[in-house]
Amino acid sequence: MKLAITKLVPKLELTHLIRLPVSFKSPTVWKNRILRHEFDHVAVSLDPRAKLLLQHLLKKLRIIERTLEPNEEPSEEILGKLVEDEIKKRREAVVELMRQNNMLLDKVGAHGAQSVPDRAAFFEKLYSKEHLADQNFPFVDQVLDLLEKPEYRNAELPFLRRDPNDQ
Repeated sequence: MKLAITKLVPKLELTHLIRLPVSFKSPTVWKNRILRHEFDHVAVSLDPRAKLLLQHLLKKLRIIERTLEPNEEPSEEILGKLVEDEIKKRREAVVELMRQNNMLLDKVGAHGAQSVPDRAAFFEKLYSKEHLADQNFPFVDQVLDLLEKPEYRNAELPFLRRDPNDQ
C-alpha cells in the first residue's frame, strides 16, 4: 500500500524546563556561571535550525509505503497511525539531536564550571552537516538541501557571543 500525504500542517511547540537550586535567590544570581550555563542549554533548544530541520522533514513526508496483511483493509485508524509513526520518527530524531547537543554543551563547559571555548564556533556547528553525521542523525540525506538554504545557514542563533565572565 502507498499512502500519499497531500496536506500536513504541523504545529510545533517547544518547552524547556530549567531546574535550579533553591539557593538561587541572591541579587547576584545573574552573575552565576551555572545559571548562564543553563541559559546556554536553552539556547541549544531555541536554535531555530532544530525547528527548521523538523519542518523540512515533515514537508518531505509525501509517500508512506507499507505491506498490508492478506485480510487487512486500510482504515482511517491504520492510515492515521502510519502518518503519526512517521512524524514521531522525525520528531524523535530532532529531539535526540538536541539531547546530544546538550550533552556536548555539558562536556565542553564542564556542566557550567568553565566557559565554552570559542562559543560562536561551538553553537554554529551544532546543526551543521558534519555534526548531524557525527551524531548519526538518521535523516541527514533528507535535509542536505535545507542545510544549503540561506534561511538555515543565516539563522540567528540565540546565544551570548561572549561569556560575561571572560575578559
